[in-house]
Amino acid sequence: MIKKYVEVEIDEGRYNEFVQMANRSGRTLNQCIQKMINRSIYEHNLDWLFYGEEEEFNVKKQEIYAPKVADINYKTVDFDVEKYFIPYTNNSKSLKKEAMKIFNGRMGYHLYNWNTTFSSRQDDLDVYWANPKVELLESDWYFILNDKISKKFHLFYIPAKSIASNQLVKRADIPTLYDIQIIAGNTNFRDMRSNFYFGKYRVDTISYEYEN
Repeated sequence: MIKKYVEVEIDEGRYNEFVQMANRSGRTLNQCIQKMINRSIYEHNLDWLFYGEEEEFNVKKQEIYAPKVADINYKTVDFDVEKYFIPYTNNSKSLKKEAMKIFNGRMGYHLYNWNTTFSSRQDDLDVYWANPKVELLESDWYFILNDKISKKFHLFYIPAKSIASNQLVKRADIPTLYDIQIIAGNTNFRDMRSNFYFGKYRVDTISYEYEN
């Protein structure tokens, strides 16, 4: 274990806003920084950090930090799983709303209905089905998997254009939608339709119980 003391200059208003978000999520500033560093190591690049700057800057950073998707060694990361209590419901829209509210409060994510796909585990088939719009790959995309058996929400953050359109399989009947079928229990979250691994995009996991 090492300790590093870093001095940075930042706008006071933005700093205070960040501290408020961290406080609402129950995290200290040090915990937030540690999680940012761990995420960078896990993803093997800093694209998520630099995304949103000028395009030329992004390209240069990708050449330095970002390996090709095929070169990434998929691995399981131990997340600090915290437990939350939510109202009892079997309604998918209500569960999605609760999950989005929790994640938005934890680390300052920006989940909205339009950029978030939600899928619950299918009991009889041990699979998560999802049909996100093809256009979502052009934007920063959040993907939540609800494991109803173990009562856990898994959050995936997929930066814009980080997945090529031909890496996922489209629905034959509705080509504007993808056909994703992630195997429940697979540690790399493999989509059995395309054989694409979503595991490297997982950024958070929480457990939940229903309120009495």
